Amino acid sequence: MKTFMIIAFVLLQTLFASAQELPPTKLDFHTVKVPKYGLWFKCNTMPNQYVSYAIKLASTYAQVDPIDYGGKYKFLTDPQAGNSFYGKYGKGFISRVTNGTAYAIASQCGDTGPNDEFLGVSYSCGKEAPPMPLETWCLNIYNPFSNDQKFDVVLSFTESVFVNAPNRKESSTIVNEVRPINHK
Repeated sequence: MKTFMIIAFVLLQTLFASAQELPPTKLDFHTVKVPKYGLWFKCNTMPNQYVSYAIKLASTYAQVDPIDYGGKYKFLTDPQAGNSFYGKYGKGFISRVTNGTAYAIASQCGDTGPNDEFLGVSYSCGKEAPPMPLETWCLNIYNPFSNDQKFDVVLSFTESVFVNAPNRKESSTIVNEVRPINHK
């Protein structure tokens, strides 16, 4: 009986400690749904130099924000190209801040290889991008899996989303819990 209790305790701790906690945010999270092999994105309405965001896995039962938090969807042109997760059911995401032609490497969550292939997904992520060129920037959230997923997102193009904002002179990764392809 004692062995059973120890095993049960360890299993429960593993379940509840599976995702790193994001620090407190001063803005509310919004739940968005990203279709299989899809991409959710939201762009600033006028050029700026700042992006701050946090993303975490949402409950399967979470209600999607009725106005979808202003984001848009599209499907990956060739979901199999560079996608090590193709054909797999799973959870996690890769996110990037992009201007449409290039992305800010310091603002990425998840893991990609030298040929831009998806190698690892993030379960929770918080980023403060360093000051960037004055342009229109977009936050992209990629779902590399064969199932739809929901994510809780908070995003600002004007201020930090975090209660205790890090130094803006350089990129700050608040949390980026990456799980590689072969993670069990």
